[in-house]
Amino acid sequence: MRTFLVVLAAGMILTGAGCQKQEETPESQKADQTQKTTEAQSENTGPFAEAIQLAKEKGCFSCHDVSAKRVGPAYKEVAKRYADEEGAVDILVKSITEGSMGKWGTIPMNKQTGVTKDQAKLLAEWILSLK
Repeated sequence: MRTFLVVLAAGMILTGAGCQKQEETPESQKADQTQKTTEAQSENTGPFAEAIQLAKEKGCFSCHDVSAKRVGPAYKEVAKRYADEEGAVDILVKSITEGSMGKWGTIPMNKQTGVTKDQAKLLAEWILSLK
């Protein structure tokens, strides 16, 4: 009987029945990739490093991602939409400081009370650079 249990346990281990790796779903792979993209593009040390740090501190990445839609649009989509718009920086500053509704669907963007107009301008310039 003991030999049977040892053989059974060894067989389970060899076939993976005792400890199977859970397969990743497309959703978990996408979420993983989105997180990696945000982290990679948020580690910028270039001319917009201050804006990226500000976006982290003010919680902008809670609703937005650089490349993927979250609660709000991806920053690259914002940059694409406003690429040729006259006064794009001012439009984004207004959305950041006063909020907006209906521009990207039914979910409104609340005004960001902890962000000054100068900070909002820096964020807007960074976002528009992502096109």
